[in-house]
Amino acid sequence: AFTHGTLQCDNVERSRRFYVEVLGLEIAAGFNMAQYIKHPGSPWYIVVLQRNPRQYLAPVNRFALQMVSTTDVEQAHREFAAHGKEIGIADLGRLESADGRANFIFSDLDKNWWELTSRA
Repeated sequence: AFTHGTLQCDNVERSRRFYVEVLGLEIAAGFNMAQYIKHPGSPWYIVVLQRNPRQYLAPVNRFALQMVSTTDVEQAHREFAAHGKEIGIADLGRLESADGRANFIFSDLDKNWWELTSRA
């Protein structure tokens, strides 16, 4: 079974605040140059390592977070569009809707890519 994925960051403390305050994730463990982040309802985690120089990923290499409804995804997109730079959103993709689902991609302050999607 899978246990974790790995991302890189520029500053572990700044990234920690983004993951907790913006994405609603939990810190499962933390060290000087690394942290383990996870969704509250899941046992799996992402290891985030502070690295210099960085290796940046393309948008197709992303983690997806599932929200309860299309309305939640649409609201998150509006909030990211209105306040993105101040909360740590580097790039924001367009909102896409089809077959009763909604999703969009974005990159965080470390230029790691994420997707917010709704349930089917």
